[in-house]
Amino acid sequence: MELKVADEGDKNSWDDLVFSSDNSTLYHTWDWLVKMNEHSSIKVFSGSIDPVLYRLMAYEGSELYGLIPLYVYKFLSVNIVFSPPVGVENSYLGPVIKKYDDIKLRNKYSKFIVFQKVLDGFMKDHLMSDVIKIDMSPFPYDPRSFIWSGYSVVPRHTYVLSLKEGKDVVWTNIHINLRSEIKKARKAGIVIEEGSKEHIDQLFDLMVKRGRIHTSREYIHDIYDDFSRGYVKLFIAKKDDQFLTGVLITYYKKKVDAWIGAPGLLFGNLNLNGILLWHTIEWACSQGYDYYEIIGADTPELFPFKNKFNAELRHYYSMRWYSPLIRIGKGIYHSFKPEFR
Repeated sequence: MELKVADEGDKNSWDDLVFSSDNSTLYHTWDWLVKMNEHSSIKVFSGSIDPVLYRLMAYEGSELYGLIPLYVYKFLSVNIVFSPPVGVENSYLGPVIKKYDDIKLRNKYSKFIVFQKVLDGFMKDHLMSDVIKIDMSPFPYDPRSFIWSGYSVVPRHTYVLSLKEGKDVVWTNIHINLRSEIKKARKAGIVIEEGSKEHIDQLFDLMVKRGRIHTSREYIHDIYDDFSRGYVKLFIAKKDDQFLTGVLITYYKKKVDAWIGAPGLLFGNLNLNGILLWHTIEWACSQGYDYYEIIGADTPELFPFKNKFNAELRHYYSMRWYSPLIRIGKGIYHSFKPEFR
């Protein structure tokens, strides 16, 4: 298996594989990767470090097996590899494998091990990486090859709600208290409707105020400008024509994601996230989508609310590796850290 660094001439092949794969996301598409690269600089002192995007394509002979985007940061003499990059509100990225679910199990595992070894060699030998952090997407990847290569593997979780049985079944399975809150919000005059670009700033300011966003205003505007015709929508909650809160959803192939927003605003004693997310679930059902992801399931404070949707818990893995020098530095830091508490 060989790796190729993709260039502009590979864009169609890249997006074709992303679209045809069962384990890809909108965030793997060529244009979304570029947009993340433009807005994922790391601020250091008075300057910033811009990443270099490597779009790697893995070939078995002449056949494209898979791909993975890597974002490489260089700080002094330290090379850091991330997938996804920092500051873009993406929990995961990692590899995409062609028709992964259709491969026989023995071939699935053995080929992925070969892929991981070739990738590991590229990151450590070609990129001279000192830090590697790859957050895989929530699909059934085998993490053992990373463990065998010296990575620490941290399990992460997210919620995925099946919409295949229709809106009525989804509604019935939601916790009775959440259904009651949604009904009360409607009686109180809360209206959910599609928002527009003018509401982006209002949502962003609300998220900043509540400490719930870690990206730039410009990034959200750019994503909305470039992807609102077919991949991104903004839904907002209003009362008497006054903006209250909102959520940006992404939709691609069979799945809708509650991506950014829904910061848990209360109206009286009502949590507006209930009616807001339910409206987007209804929209997803009406458009024929099969799944709805409520991204993120590792925050205990959010568990009581998110659990009410009766969604399936999906796991994914965060792969982390540090060079010997970085490991020594981390060890020294942690050995002295208690003295400064």
